[in-house]
Amino acid sequence: MTTNAESILVMAGTGKTGRRLVPTLRAAGHHARAASRSGEVRFDWSRQDTWEPALAGASAVYLLAPEEPTLAADFVTRAADSGVRRIVALSGRGIDQVGDFSPGMVAAETAVRTSGVQWSIIRANNFSQNFSEDLWRQPLLDGRLALPIGVTPESPSSTPRTSPRWPRRS
Repeated sequence: MTTNAESILVMAGTGKTGRRLVPTLRAAGHHARAASRSGEVRFDWSRQDTWEPALAGASAVYLLAPEEPTLAADFVTRAADSGVRRIVALSGRGIDQVGDFSPGMVAAETAVRTSGVQWSIIRANNFSQNFSEDLWRQPLLDGRLALPIGVTPESPSSTPRTSPRWPRRS
């Protein structure tokens, strides 16, 4: 295992993607810190006094956008000012085509692109966990699932039909 002295701050480190990303980064030899309201690093979008302590020493951030779009630019600016050199922002596939579905994601993308630091934006499709353990599980089990995708084409192969964790109906 290699070690990397750089510290990666993982936003929503106890959430759907963060709780999976932190151990993966650590197994690869990176120093990853899980940030959340209840994580090892305290971070709360509504409490800006938690932002700078969370960013202290971070060279990279895995960013999950706040619901409130005005917070994204302030946070990204603080991150860059504190020495963060790379931001990876999780967004949504087709976010620019679905209107006002997630103004926080749109604001975060804009803030990251104009931050002056290295950046990547991941416009992910649906995660398997959305269907097996999260908000769309029950509607799926009930036989009716409507997704807020607007005119964005949705590939049936993108859903986790073959996943071993996929809920099976009798």
